[in-house]
Amino acid sequence: MKPSTFAPVLWLPLVATAFTALACADPVMLPPGVDNDDAYSGNGDGDGNGDGDGNGNGNGSGPGPESCDDPATCEYDQDTTCNGKPAADPSLFPACPSDICAAGGHCVPTSLVPPDQAAELDSCDSSSKCVPDRFIESAGRLTPLSCTSIGGAEGRCLSTCLPDVAAQASYLSGEGCDATEICVPCFDPFDGAPSGACEISCDSGPTQPAKPLPSCCLDKGGGTCVPIAVVGAEEADKLDEEECAEAGLAGAVCVPNIILDAQLVDVPFYPVSCVTGPVIQELGLGSEGGCLPECIPIIDVLPVTQTTCADGFKCVPCIDLTGDGTGACDP
Repeated sequence: MKPSTFAPVLWLPLVATAFTALACADPVMLPPGVDNDDAYSGNGDGDGNGDGDGNGNGNGSGPGPESCDDPATCEYDQDTTCNGKPAADPSLFPACPSDICAAGGHCVPTSLVPPDQAAELDSCDSSSKCVPDRFIESAGRLTPLSCTSIGGAEGRCLSTCLPDVAAQASYLSGEGCDATEICVPCFDPFDGAPSGACEISCDSGPTQPAKPLPSCCLDKGGGTCVPIAVVGAEEADKLDEEECAEAGLAGAVCVPNIILDAQLVDVPFYPVSCVTGPVIQELGLGSEGGCLPECIPIIDVLPVTQTTCADGFKCVPCIDLTGDGTGACDP
């Protein structure tokens, strides 16, 4: 009878200003002593698309990414006027340690990263930060790819090399994104507040309104339909899936709001104490109990009463007939 609990879902605001200082600015994040032409590998054909001197050594003075890029646009024009050439090649930097970024990121000297952005990145070591390759290739001037996130809401493909994104990797899908990215919603799926995921760099912002997760169990304490991927399969087995499917969200279960609210601020759920009914006490189950939401199916069918609990809650004894704890009085 233990109430359902699951790992906290922390929809921390992503860095809404992350790399926005780089929008429409000259490329940055190049290794010390390396200019744009050096980072832009020459092909030795003398056409000015590499280093400008046709010898393929990448050290000439001809046009490179800075000159090929159209300054009238916010995004770095890698796939258009720059013919697929990045502002800087990520491989010029060491790969990020695998424990903070499995793939898709490289260590950029901290001196080349704006201070207000450096705080939002993991450190490779004392002198460098782990920056996603997309940011390096575009000098931070980009619009992340659009995708469909939790509950069918609009989102953006963001690198799991970003700490705030990595914290949500187990809850969110990467469908429609590169292998090193997940789809982060534009708005918090619980309260509809902007997450910042759709306000990075050149992104003009979400095109769809917030799409909060559906409500459920309104007559039994209230709940919210949360995808099973977030709740976890073991905990989801204790909760109702049918009502969420009827609300249009398949693969979700109805989580009591009183439990969800505690999880969202990363604190344990403590049931309100109550005094069990006379029948329960006559059975020898004791007078101590905890108020649990009827939104949990097993609580709904238990032959216990509301007693001093609020509407939509039942007073469940702390101890069962075998002398074991029921979980009703535990966090």
